[in-house]
Amino acid sequence: MDVTYFGSWGVLVVIDPNANTLAGENLVLYYAFLEGSERTIHYETALDTLEAMGYVVTGATIDGRRGVRELLETRSVPVQYCQFHQLQTITRCLTRRPYLPQNRALRAIALTLPTTTEVQLTAELDAWHEANGEWLKQKEPGTDRYVHPRTRRAYFSLRRNLPYLFTYQGAADLSIPNTTNALDGRFGVWKGMLHRHRGCSRALKTKLLRSLFVGLQR
Repeated sequence: MDVTYFGSWGVLVVIDPNANTLAGENLVLYYAFLEGSERTIHYETALDTLEAMGYVVTGATIDGRRGVRELLETRSVPVQYCQFHQLQTITRCLTRRPYLPQNRALRAIALTLPTTTEVQLTAELDAWHEANGEWLKQKEPGTDRYVHPRTRRAYFSLRRNLPYLFTYQGAADLSIPNTTNALDGRFGVWKGMLHRHRGCSRALKTKLLRSLFVGLQR
């Protein structure tokens, strides 16, 4: 489940990563065009529509938005936080080549996400914090500003999302993907198709996308 944007408007798409069309594409279960920013109510409408169509949502992979996660949890739907987006957050905070040894160590821990387990990652984060906790608390003299705010964001992002980063391992029978890459990849392809029609109106873009999605629902 995710939204991609085309300027001021976007489209929310839900795919089934375990079902394909006759053309071999992931099956599009639901789509809706949005004005402005996505909101939790948009995802709630998507879930209601899917259930009304007879689908049973056995798991969902998302890339953020606490409200969406809470919505899914209230419906007892297992939630997987996209590991790729988690790594993107780490890279934004620490860069690809951190200078400080503490940041290099934290990034190295994060890079094990695709191959580690929740227990192992928890132990690694505990060990890192044991060694660097006081360093992480340092503030600039005479202020309330932390000396290493980006490192704090990276560390606490991992801690906050930890319960949702390995859902796919505990529910192997449900075949929940650990990233939203299957959908993100399709977004890139669809935008590439629209790029061939540069200069076309929003109405035409919407028509083209609607036609594409209808074809991917078979």
